[in-house]
Amino acid sequence: MHFDVTVRITTFDESRGRVVRVDGWLIAGDVAALEEAVGDRVRGTRLELADLRSADAAGVVALRGLEARGARLHGAAPFLRLLLGAGATADPPAEANHD
Repeated sequence: MHFDVTVRITTFDESRGRVVRVDGWLIAGDVAALEEAVGDRVRGTRLELADLRSADAAGVVALRGLEARGARLHGAAPFLRLLLGAGATADPPAEANHD
C-alpha cells in the first residue's frame, strides 16, 4: 500500500493561543484541511511554518488569507517568505511583449 502525503498539519494550544504546525508541501488539495485546523479562532493563531518546504499558488493564497484575518506566520524559510511577500502573485506573470 502506498500513500502520497504532501503535508502534515498538527494543532495544539499554548498559554498564548493556538498553534498550527504545517510541515511538508502545502498544495490546493490540503487547503481545506488547513482551514479546518485553524477553525474559527484565526486571530491570534500562530502558524508554525519552519518545516513547510513550499506551497503551490492555492497554498500561498490560503496562507496570505489567514494572515490577513489575523493569524501570525512564524518561522517561514526565506524562499517561502518571498512567495508570501507583497510582490508575489498567485498567478504566473504575463509574458512581456518586447516589440
